[in-house]
Amino acid sequence: KPIKQMITNWVGRWSFRYTQHLLMDVQDQVEDLMKLLSESKVIMETDVPDGDAESLLVVMGCLRDVRGQWDRIEAMFDPLRNTCALLKKWGIAISDATSVGLDEAPTLWGNIKKQYHNTRERLADAQATEAENVKAKVLAFNTEVTTFRNVVKTTGPFTYSEKWREAYGTLKSFNKTLL
Repeated sequence: KPIKQMITNWVGRWSFRYTQHLLMDVQDQVEDLMKLLSESKVIMETDVPDGDAESLLVVMGCLRDVRGQWDRIEAMFDPLRNTCALLKKWGIAISDATSVGLDEAPTLWGNIKKQYHNTRERLADAQATEAENVKAKVLAFNTEVTTFRNVVKTTGPFTYSEKWREAYGTLKSFNKTLL
């Protein structure tokens, strides 16, 4: 009889721990999902003025994050509902915020997906313009580096000379040019 009581006690403890783990997991996932959806909505609604690279990067980063979470979010609704049903079956109370969040999440996710596509279309021109600006800056930098390289090749101290102090002066002038 004491062994049976001990086994029953252990089973009760482990079932409590497991149901608490499931409950916390569902609450955390729904809370994280609702946070992601609300933050994404606000960021994607941000107006990006022409030439504002910082706000464009923020919105594009949000689009990247939404796209990266796309498959995971699509697949999470049914398992969360099944876990909630299991918890309710065993008499574990689920908070109202979690239940409401789980009920509203598919609709909000559908709205975010539409907003994602609309935002991508809206920012396509700004993104192309910024890409051209970056290409122009890279081209200018490459031209500057090539010019400096040619100057160093032609005037640099690459030959043996008894006037070695002049070589240090030349190197100092190149260093001043770089800084």
